[in-house]
This record gives sequence, C-alpha cells and structure tokens, in this order.
Amino acid sequence: MCEFCVSHGDGKKWYLEASNYAGELLHDARRAKYIEDFVPEMTAKAGRWLRVLDRANRMNPRLTRRVSRITSKRLQKVHFGQVVPIEDVAAILAITGQVVRLPCVCRMVLEKKEKAVCYLIAASPDQLGLRALIGKRVEAAPFVAGMERVSPEAALAQMAALEDQGAIHTVWTFITPFIGAICNCDPSGCLAVNFTRRGLSTYFPGEEKAAVDATRCTGCGACVEACQFAAMSIVDGQVAVDAERCHGCGICRRRCSEEALALA
Repeated sequence: MCEFCVSHGDGKKWYLEASNYAGELLHDARRAKYIEDFVPEMTAKAGRWLRVLDRANRMNPRLTRRVSRITSKRLQKVHFGQVVPIEDVAAILAITGQVVRLPCVCRMVLEKKEKAVCYLIAASPDQLGLRALIGKRVEAAPFVAGMERVSPEAALAQMAALEDQGAIHTVWTFITPFIGAICNCDPSGCLAVNFTRRGLSTYFPGEEKAAVDATRCTGCGACVEACQFAAMSIVDGQVAVDAERCHGCGICRRRCSEEALALA
C-alpha cells in the first residue's frame, strides 16, 4: 500500500476516492501559479535536470540518492503519480466523467514531437487556468491549442491502444491530493520514467503485482520483452516475476497469448 493510500485514501486506493477530485481541492490558490509555471519550467529545464542527475550519480551516487529521496518527498506534496492498470483507469473515468486530451510535455522535451497522450480529468482547462496561459506563456501555446474534449469511453479506448504500444498508465496530482491527469508513459518519451530510473522517484508503483499461472505459461518471453521495469525473466522455461521490480502496470497481460498473467 502506497503512502497516499494511507494519507489520502483511508487505507484503500487513493485515486479511487471521489473526494480527491472534489471542487474544494480544485480551488487551492497554489495551483494556478504551479500550472502557470509547469510547462515553461519543464520545457526549459527538464532535459538539463536529467543531465545533472546523470552527472551526480557518476560523481557521488550516495549523496545523489539522499538528495533524490528528499526531492521525491517534496514532489509528493505538489505533483506526484502512481502506476495504475487499465481497469483502474476505467474506474477513475467513471468517477470524473469529463476528459480533455492534450499533447504531452514530456514528449515535446524528449522527442520534440507533439503526441496527445495526456488526459485532463475532473477539471476543465478553464478551471485549471490553462486557457489563460495563451498570450501569457508562449511555451504553453502548442499544448493549449492541442486540447480536445473526448468522451470517457473514447479516452479509455485510446489508452488501451497506447497500452498495446507499450505505454503504462499513470495518474497525477496537481497540488496533492487533487488528481488532475492521467498520462501514458514509455521510456523513450516520459520524463517521469527517466527521472525514476535515475533514482528520483516521481511516482509510486501500482498496488498489485503480476502473478503467473504456471499451468498456462509456455515461456515464450513476450511479457519479458514488454516489461518496462525488468521485472520478468525466464527461469527453467517459465516466466518468473521479481516482485520488488514489478510496478503492476499490467502490460504483460496484454502480450500474453496464453492468458497466463494476472494482477493480484
């Protein structure tokens, strides 16, 4: 159970707690300023932060781990995520009701491409103050212009298709515990994945782990190839799951033609 489940979910999955999408949280005065700065900060500095973290890990890994833990705790109060399986994505969309798809800041920074793989939930762009950024923050213009309202059903189908392409689903706070977005992340285009792989945790693992049905597994290795977290390997002709590495994203299930994998 992650820390947010304890502090914001009464011991249950915090992102399925309706109060974390409530309007009272939306009107936190800090959010407008945070969102105003979010896109410019990420587009201008995130690539450099990754390079600095790489250099710090080479020069003084012990100190870097300590600083990363402190930074991660700070991020948990502002903008932090958790890996969620597609079933929980569906449950979140059932709670929130409205969805706006928009280009991903991470893809713009790392791939220099506009890819609409992020989804605002619970609050409209106007409520979040995004439209107000036009003419105020030039860096935000492509993201605001690319916003598109979609139905929850369409959003779920789009995210399932992204999972087929290897993306994991993550849910994100904007001034915790208010939950504002679902993103679909892969190593090549996601800043959160890249920071976390370098020791700066920006999201919690999922609440469940992959489990193997030994009577079905043929040891084909498709799930090993699909796993972003190096949590799977072939041992004695069958898949073995490293529970410490597994993030419970569920991608492995979609790649298994024998239906030998489940989350538990």
